[in-house]
Amino acid sequence: MKVVKPARMKTTAGRMDWQKRQKKRKKHKEMLNLERKLKAEAKERRKIAHEAVRQRQQRRAENELNSASTQRISGAKLKTMSKKQLRGIKRVSVRPDGSKEFTNPWGQ
Repeated sequence: MKVVKPARMKTTAGRMDWQKRQKKRKKHKEMLNLERKLKAEAKERRKIAHEAVRQRQQRRAENELNSASTQRISGAKLKTMSKKQLRGIKRVSVRPDGSKEFTNPWGQ
């Protein structure tokens, strides 16, 4: 007795034709490009905002330095001050161009 094998049936249920596959890939690439573009824009906005905050803090520090009143304090007076009073002391150095900057009063 001879065994007859059934003919294999071709099914296309799990397959996509070439054009559909290409459309899907193209759509996926477009989505990735759009996502990258949006992320780059958000990163740029954050960078600009961060720079603005940094500049504002720098201006505030410069204005504080320019509007501060200064006085000379002798070493003997420093020795008699309490710790609380010493915390409020800031040392100012004047550069050759006339601008001021805060320096460490304790020389560290």
